[in-house]
Amino acid sequence: MAPMKKPQSSYLIFCNERRKQVMDENPGARVGDIQKIISAQWKELKPEEKDVYVELAAKDKARYAQELLDNPQVNEEPKAEEKTARGSHACIYPLGRVRKIVQSDPDVGKVSKDALVAITKASELFAQFLGTKSYEQALYRNKRQIKASDVTRTIQTTASLDWLRSGGGNEDLA
Repeated sequence: MAPMKKPQSSYLIFCNERRKQVMDENPGARVGDIQKIISAQWKELKPEEKDVYVELAAKDKARYAQELLDNPQVNEEPKAEEKTARGSHACIYPLGRVRKIVQSDPDVGKVSKDALVAITKASELFAQFLGTKSYEQALYRNKRQIKASDVTRTIQTTASLDWLRSGGGNEDLA
């Protein structure tokens, strides 16, 4: 089933009705210029002329409300567990950026999408872990803001982050 079309405002109905004529009267005009002309025409309308469009918008709104009543499952919000399940696999970091970082190593060739998603998700989880541990360091100092010194202290005092301390080219971090 096709998604339901949301109701249009009176202004949008006016714009859709006028757009073709304004474009014909102003060949070569850019979209923004066309919209400015239509907007000016809308502002010049008398209230009784606008009432025609307000009435059309009210009818469209009633149509939409009726469609919602006829098809309640169409616009249902996903259940909380569905959102969580979907959200746990969603990536925050842009995959294209992660691909560039991974492929910056000359020994790395192509990277499959599944591998890229796994690397991206692992990177996000690592950043979350490091951020949480660094925030704990900041709280220990009675501060609410994480500073570079908190990150450094976290790297130095957390056993699972030993690999960041030893010769990985990140000596300035620890």
